[in-house]
Amino acid sequence: MEIRFLLSVLILFSFFFSNATLTNINNNSSYNNNNDISVYSTLNIYISGKHGNDTHGNGTISNPFKSLCILNETLDQYYENELIVNIDYGDYGVINSLKVNCTMLNINDFTHNITFQQYNSGQSNQIDNNNNNNNNNNNNNNNNNNNNNNNNNNNNNNNNNNNNNNNNNNNNNNNNNNNNNNNNNNNNNNNNNNNKSRVNIYNINLIIRNSIVNFLNLNFYNYLNFEEGEGFSAIENSLVLFDKVLFYYEFANNVRHQVNQSKVIVSNESEFIYSENLEFLITNNGSVEFLSRSKANRMNFNLVLGAYLSFGDNCILEFISTIANQDTGCKLVINSSTIIDPSFELQGGDLYILNSVLQRKENIAFQTPAMIQVVGSSIYMSNTTIESSSGGGDNDLFNSLVYLEMGSLYLINVSMKNFNNLDFTFTIFDGYTEVDGLTLINCQSSYLFSLFHSMVNFKHVQLINYNFITFFIEDQSTIFIDHLNIPCSSKYEQFLPFIKMSGGSMSTSNISIGNSVLNCVGGLEFKKTNVYFNNVSIDTSYSDYFISLSENSILELIDCSSISNSNNDLGYFITMKDQSILFTLNLRISYSSSILSAFNGSTAIFQVATINQVEGFGNGQIFMIEDSNITITNSRFTNDYSTQAYVINMTRSSIQIANTGFELMSFKNPILFARDSIVLLDTISIYRCQCENNCFKLVNSSIDVISSLFQNNFGSSFSKNSTSSLIDIQYSQVNVNSSTFQVNNFDLILRVLKTNTILYENMIQNNTGAFFLGHETNISIFNLILNDNNNPPTYLFNFFYSTVSIDGFYLFQNTFMQNLFYSIHSTIQLSNSRISNNFITQVLYSVFIIPENGFIPIRNAVFYFDNCSLLFNDLIFDGNSIDMEGVFYFQNSNVTITSAIIDRNSLSGSLNKRIFYFNNSSLSFTNSKITSNNGGKSSFGLIDSFNSSVIFNNCTIDLNVFYNGNGSFLYFNNNNSLDNYFKISNSNFSSNMASIGLFYFDGFNGCIDAFSNPNSEFKNNIVEFNRALNEGGVFFTTDFPFSSNISRLLLLLNNTFEGNYSPYGSNFASFRKTVLLSNFSVYSGVETTINYRILDYYGNIFSQENGLLIFNVLHVKSNTTIVYESTVHSGIGSVIIDFSGQYMDIYTITVDNQMFNVSVSGCLPYQYYNEIGTCVYCSDGESYSKSKGECLTCNLNSLLCMDGVVYINQGYYLVDQDIEYIEQCALEMCLQNNTCSSSLATGDLCFSCTFNGELVTSKNGIQCCSKFEPFLLIPIAIFFLVYGLVLSIIKYNAFTTPIGHLLIYLQINSVLLFPFKGVYLLPLFRGSIDALDGICYFKGMNYFIKCLISFLILISLFLIGYSDITFNLLSKYFYNIKRLNDRTIPRFFRKIKKNKKEIKIYNLRSIWTLFLLLLSPLIFNSFSLILFKQVANNYYLMVDFSISYSEMVFPWYSIFCLFFIIVAVLLIFIIIFFNIIKTPPPELRTQLFLSNLFTNSTCKGNRWWDIIIIKKSILFSALSISLIFNPNIFFEIVLPFEFIYSSLFFLIGPIDNIKLKRSINTINLMQSIVLIFANSSLLGSLSPFNQGLTLTCLSFSIFF
Repeated sequence: MEIRFLLSVLILFSFFFSNATLTNINNNSSYNNNNDISVYSTLNIYISGKHGNDTHGNGTISNPFKSLCILNETLDQYYENELIVNIDYGDYGVINSLKVNCTMLNINDFTHNITFQQYNSGQSNQIDNNNNNNNNNNNNNNNNNNNNNNNNNNNNNNNNNNNNNNNNNNNNNNNNNNNNNNNNNNNNNNNNNNNKSRVNIYNINLIIRNSIVNFLNLNFYNYLNFEEGEGFSAIENSLVLFDKVLFYYEFANNVRHQVNQSKVIVSNESEFIYSENLEFLITNNGSVEFLSRSKANRMNFNLVLGAYLSFGDNCILEFISTIANQDTGCKLVINSSTIIDPSFELQGGDLYILNSVLQRKENIAFQTPAMIQVVGSSIYMSNTTIESSSGGGDNDLFNSLVYLEMGSLYLINVSMKNFNNLDFTFTIFDGYTEVDGLTLINCQSSYLFSLFHSMVNFKHVQLINYNFITFFIEDQSTIFIDHLNIPCSSKYEQFLPFIKMSGGSMSTSNISIGNSVLNCVGGLEFKKTNVYFNNVSIDTSYSDYFISLSENSILELIDCSSISNSNNDLGYFITMKDQSILFTLNLRISYSSSILSAFNGSTAIFQVATINQVEGFGNGQIFMIEDSNITITNSRFTNDYSTQAYVINMTRSSIQIANTGFELMSFKNPILFARDSIVLLDTISIYRCQCENNCFKLVNSSIDVISSLFQNNFGSSFSKNSTSSLIDIQYSQVNVNSSTFQVNNFDLILRVLKTNTILYENMIQNNTGAFFLGHETNISIFNLILNDNNNPPTYLFNFFYSTVSIDGFYLFQNTFMQNLFYSIHSTIQLSNSRISNNFITQVLYSVFIIPENGFIPIRNAVFYFDNCSLLFNDLIFDGNSIDMEGVFYFQNSNVTITSAIIDRNSLSGSLNKRIFYFNNSSLSFTNSKITSNNGGKSSFGLIDSFNSSVIFNNCTIDLNVFYNGNGSFLYFNNNNSLDNYFKISNSNFSSNMASIGLFYFDGFNGCIDAFSNPNSEFKNNIVEFNRALNEGGVFFTTDFPFSSNISRLLLLLNNTFEGNYSPYGSNFASFRKTVLLSNFSVYSGVETTINYRILDYYGNIFSQENGLLIFNVLHVKSNTTIVYESTVHSGIGSVIIDFSGQYMDIYTITVDNQMFNVSVSGCLPYQYYNEIGTCVYCSDGESYSKSKGECLTCNLNSLLCMDGVVYINQGYYLVDQDIEYIEQCALEMCLQNNTCSSSLATGDLCFSCTFNGELVTSKNGIQCCSKFEPFLLIPIAIFFLVYGLVLSIIKYNAFTTPIGHLLIYLQINSVLLFPFKGVYLLPLFRGSIDALDGICYFKGMNYFIKCLISFLILISLFLIGYSDITFNLLSKYFYNIKRLNDRTIPRFFRKIKKNKKEIKIYNLRSIWTLFLLLLSPLIFNSFSLILFKQVANNYYLMVDFSISYSEMVFPWYSIFCLFFIIVAVLLIFIIIFFNIIKTPPPELRTQLFLSNLFTNSTCKGNRWWDIIIIKKSILFSALSISLIFNPNIFFEIVLPFEFIYSSLFFLIGPIDNIKLKRSINTINLMQSIVLIFANSSLLGSLSPFNQGLTLTCLSFSIFF
């Protein structure tokens, strides 16, 4: 033990040492191996002017270089991902002209990351911190720069934002070291912010090519005037970051900075200070960004070829000029910065000045005539101040502040201050200007804007102390003015020309004025001009006109208001001619005179106009239109008045009035009079208007009325001798669309004479008078709504000799008291209509006015059609309450109804009501639903068809209730005609209720059935759950069958009849036809009760029959007749007749003209004939056996025989009423007197099963199933797959651990508890798929199929277990995935691996283990297919009576089972011997086989204990099958054997492993407890289900 401990310590020490050594090697290699790019590497180089040496130094901190110039020679020798150059405090470079070392630092093709930063050689801690921060910073830059090199311009703005965020974080996070790349710049800056740069680099030109370089906290000075040099150059995809860097150049005349195809970021208060103007060239998509409070002065930026220049984040710029001389897409962005005395000149590219200040301080003369001069470019100024502090007067050297040519100018929230004596503030040539928020303070110029072929958008301008002549338009231009106010004031002249235009232009200019006030202006004459007013207020007076339009001028008035009056009665607010155009929107005219005069092809459009208190005088019409077009939309006319004038008088013109209201108007003449014109009224409202005769009158014109409301209007001549009408139309075209006519008082709403009329989506409500009168006309009606009508109209529609198309007719919640719709000799199509929630009552013509044509329908119906052709499509008739003979009446008409819904209607009042009446007509009903209609006790049903033909196809008829209904759906009276037919197909009739069925067929006298016409058919219908209160749940025929033809009967089989109910005739019923006697036996000397039924033509009990029925019984041998009376109750009765004759005597029974012959057949059950031929019982304690022909003694354990009655005890079953065949039932399956304990059990011994009344062969064990769930096979299959994988690994050590014995324990319990109910999961361990009690998978899966599946499962388990699939999977998992070594994998796996290699018999033993683990299921399933049981003279499979034997001959499946067992056993032994041959030498094979094959866990001398386990499995399996019907004997045999087995194991102890031996003794003890409890009275006191459930829980409790 001590040696093992020392060896373990030594191994652990060696392991630790090797790991540490490996770590050091890896660290060194990551530092030294420059070519290894798989590991990120960083190298620090140190330069110290005080301590370094360029000759002998190696750049380390202990031996640094001395000068920067050494990098020109050594830089290309480094290959690290990141290079950090640490420069010690001091001065470097060309310090004076006498000491010139080098003048240039070249950094070429260093594409990783190089950082220059300062360090103090006297403070090592600071150096380390800087190094760490720089490493992180460089990592960040490296990641970012790789993405930026190729997309400089595209990502500039994003870079600005990122750097701003980094810099903002710097001040808040001092001395923090972060590992995140995004925060690296913060750390670097934190260390440097507290220290000014102490590294000064003099007169060094920086040349950076194709490299990534960071300069942190360094100073660059140039005071030597070199002959040439660029000072700084970044070219060829370089990225340079100047972070808190100072550039100070005393001489810059020969110096030029250059950024070529690279990106430079200047941030963190860096400064570029020059004594002279320095050229800074940015070209080839180069990018320069000044950020974070950086400063620059006296720099001339030259932008070429897509250059990008930006200043942001509080930068300060002085004397900066920019030039972009080529149209190459350059961009200049100034954001949140201050620029002093700038000059910008751009030809191509864009200029952005955002959130900044432009100051004019000194009078510096630039080359441009304006501070900002742009040609072909765009200027964007936002939130910016432009101010001058140069003293004003003549000192401003610019002619214009901004000069723009062929470009765009955007001024947003810009302030201008103190600019004076400018000719033009903004000079625009061929450009576009947008001003939104401009404030001018103390500014003066000749013109604010000078425009030439330009556009100005001018809004939100504030003028303070400003003097200008507004806009000067030199040539065709466009001006948009917003927020301008011209009051009546002495400061300005009235009629001020606030817009001045140069004369002589042949082009059209555009002027727009918005949000302004124009007072005291007028006389505006526009010729060839487009003028736009928006939100302008006008208050003025005029003579002939306020505005005159001619020569194709256009005027728009938007959101304007006017109070204007003409000085004479003939003046107009606007006059138009010469094809001019007027457009107004939200125009308000009040207290004014005439509005518009339009002639000669002009067009006027009024939108959202308010015309209030306008008064027409004399012959001056409010609107006079001739040969012109006018449109009025979304407007309102109120309180207008005239005694002579029309509101609108039009001739040869067109008018469109939309969304306009006419309210409280009073006119003698019509509101609109049109002759030879076109009128469109769209969404108008005519409310409380008074018209003497007509409100609208048209002659030889066309009118469209759309979405309009006519409400509370009054005809002055109403109820007088003359006829008033709301709309009077003659010889015209009419289209009324989506309009409402409500509470109007006219004789007629619409009078139409020889006019084509279209009514579309209209609503009618509570009008007095008739709605529509049409004669000899074509009428199309779409979506007409009659809603909440409580004033019964004279009539609704009256059509004669017309063609009518109605698509969408909606009647909601109306009260009708007379015919609303009648038509004669017309063609009518009604589609997509709904008649809902109306109250319809009978009409009394003595009270109400008779229609003017004198026509009164012969039937009292709401809709009456005579001699019409009708098509109803998508009709909904629902929720109506009807007290009339009917709703629809069709006579001599052809009717087609498709896609209709007849729902929730109720019929009330007197009897004989139906919704549809058909007389001498034809009806086709398709794709429709008729549901939830209720006729109560007052109505016959839905459809009454007399002498007509009907077709129903693809309809749904359900939930209709007609208590008095003769056919709740259809009453079909054939009128004894062979011409009528019915076709009912593909329909669903469900849950309807009536007195007599769904269909009532009558009038077929002389016909053999309802199919007298060969066109009649009833097929492919579903008829279910219908109810008739009296007879015929579905069909009722009077005195004939529905079908007597075999082919017709077969056709009826295509229909589905289910759940229909009636007192008689659930599906078919008729009047009474016959009396049927039930089967009975006649025994000599015994009174026999004969039950009978009175049947109809379909064999249904005629439940309507009640009273007495006479039976005449003739004894043929004695010719004696006895009369018996019987009382019939609902078609059913019984009569008791005494047949006293001898054996085989004949009796004749006559009832209801029917005769029946019967003969005396013998004795009652359990009786026999004695010597004198009398039927007698055996003595008490005995009963007669038919099979033995003698009295047998009854076994008191199973039977009780007394007074001729045989009582059967619980647990037994009497077969064929013969005590010779008394059988004991399986456990708890039979109750007393052949009653089954389960409602699902049936048949002999209660051993067969039913499901929903259907006999099924599938069972769970021997128990019946209440559910069938096929999907449960999936988890069962998964279980057996997992079980097989477990067997594959445990086969090696199953019996050296308790797991093998536990599996055999579960298998034995699954076999022993096979007969029990309520057992869960245990059957899985015997290879059965019966996992859950009461649940099966398929109804036809008998025991043989399940047993075959079990055999397949056992074979699969053996094959999977025989393979090493689980071992191989675990091996891959441990070694390949987890990468464990042999010492860290689980012990059981190591043991299996070792034994497989070292013990040759090990694999053979695993096969024997599998054999033992699968033996019990194999034997059980085999015995279950062999053992049979005899019941009476029949032989059945012991476990499934649905499988029968032919006498005692083994069936084929039993032979198959025996063959399978033999083959399986041979296969196992072949595999065993094959493994023996492969393993040891021949001389040891037999010895090893005999000594080791059975040695699983037993000790020497007891190697044959496995044979005892096999015998126990065979015995228990055989007993559990053979003694299913003898459970008491079963337990009496099994319990002693289990006790002997457990005792022998306990006493002999064939196990070396004491711990394992104890576990097996525990398992054996638990097995005995389960068997004892299964046979106990305590368990017997529980229900059968709870018995099995308790035993299941007890079996599995061993795991707890």
